[in-house]
Amino acid sequence: MQLLPPKPWHRTISLDYAAVLKGPITCQLDNQKRVTLDTGDVLVQRGTIHAWINHTKEWTRMLFVVEGAYDTVSFHGLRHSEASF
Repeated sequence: MQLLPPKPWHRTISLDYAAVLKGPITCQLDNQKRVTLDTGDVLVQRGTIHAWINHTKEWTRMLFVVEGAYDTVSFHGLRHSEASF
């Protein structure tokens, strides 16, 4: 099985619920903090810059619920839609 490189950094203008159906997986934030999730864990985030990383050779299965949010959170004085991520 070929392992894929980590997804690029991204951010959504939404409220995201990420449930791990089969883990583990790591969510890395732009401040270099990492949160490792396993089967049954749920992560809730809104507008954070992040990347998903699977450090194993096994598949990780996740369920995402994405709820649209207003573009009101600022990032270094910019709205999310104006920032480069």
